[in-house]
Amino acid sequence: MMKFRAILFDMDGTLVNSYPCHLKAYRILNKQLGLKIPKKRLKYYVSKPSEISFHEFRKDFKLKQPAEWLVNKKRAIVKKCSIGMNLFFPETEKLVKELKKKHFKLGLITSSGIKTVKIFFPNSFRKNFDAVIALEDVGHIKPSAEPVLKMLKKLKIKPSEALLVGDAVSDLRAARKAKVKSIGVTTGLGTRKELLKEKPIAVVNSLKEIRKFIN
Repeated sequence: MMKFRAILFDMDGTLVNSYPCHLKAYRILNKQLGLKIPKKRLKYYVSKPSEISFHEFRKDFKLKQPAEWLVNKKRAIVKKCSIGMNLFFPETEKLVKELKKKHFKLGLITSSGIKTVKIFFPNSFRKNFDAVIALEDVGHIKPSAEPVLKMLKKLKIKPSEALLVGDAVSDLRAARKAKVKSIGVTTGLGTRKELLKEKPIAVVNSLKEIRKFIN
């Protein structure tokens, strides 16, 4: 068993089952704008931060609305979708609090903007994390190593002391580039086959399975 001092988590699809809300937002926008987006293309847009994807979205469909307007419109729909709902995966809160109690350093690395983080993570839960790296904090998002390296610097730990947990190929690839060990979870965008190609130490079906790699 490897000895880790810090556990780094992705957000969407890893700690939070947020994709249904993101998909719902795109479908509502599609209807309002009179568009028909193929499923494969829709998945592509959802896999990227809204602040980035809507620039492509505008060009693809020759929209007049500014990207910022589209981002704010989508965020409002996502926020409404999340009201009154617990979007955490079943093990999220228990595992994070357990790791905190065991004195692991905890980092949240997300390609979403900080406003989106605040929608899904109430302040009481965000306090469990020693550091958060969001879209606004980096010049290049995952799969670049930059967010991971920046987190290591914030937590003052070596790559060999960290474990990154994520649901997407971009999460595991960023970890590999930063020489950080990773575990893939099949609760989000990445399939088991896709995640295994990035050479994580394991691919699991739920967060509760990562305990055996860190305890």
